[in-house]
Amino acid sequence: MAYKYTEEDCEGLVRAKKGKLYAGATKTLKQLKKKGIKLCLVTNGGKGYIRAVAGTYSLQKVFDAIMSVEEVKGDKGDLVKAALKRLGVKPKEALMVGDRASDIEAARKAGCKAVAVTYGYGKRDELEGADFVINDLKELAEIAENA
Repeated sequence: MAYKYTEEDCEGLVRAKKGKLYAGATKTLKQLKKKGIKLCLVTNGGKGYIRAVAGTYSLQKVFDAIMSVEEVKGDKGDLVKAALKRLGVKPKEALMVGDRASDIEAARKAGCKAVAVTYGYGKRDELEGADFVINDLKELAEIAENA
């Protein structure tokens, strides 16, 4: 029998690992939000886990929506489509930021541009095919303004 973690279990796990957000992430996201850009966190992680991470780092204040792939029938591309619909954003006006090939594929499936980050879980060769590649999240502000 598989054990399903509660949100409280996940919060404990998140805090115990003492994870941190990438340097400058919150500041950059707040700057984007202040410019009127809608932000959504989409993840392959479970709802309990992502809610725990969001709660631990107060991400609800930064993102207009936080969505898990568990909320849609399909894959991450379908999740990105659902997120765009929820936010009322046209795919051609959207950027999908991620560190894996699956993030670039999700952007393509949803019809938006892909921004690959060189830090995180992915390897450099996974990032081929992205519209933009950045080394620091601070670079996202300029791309968002000009894309």
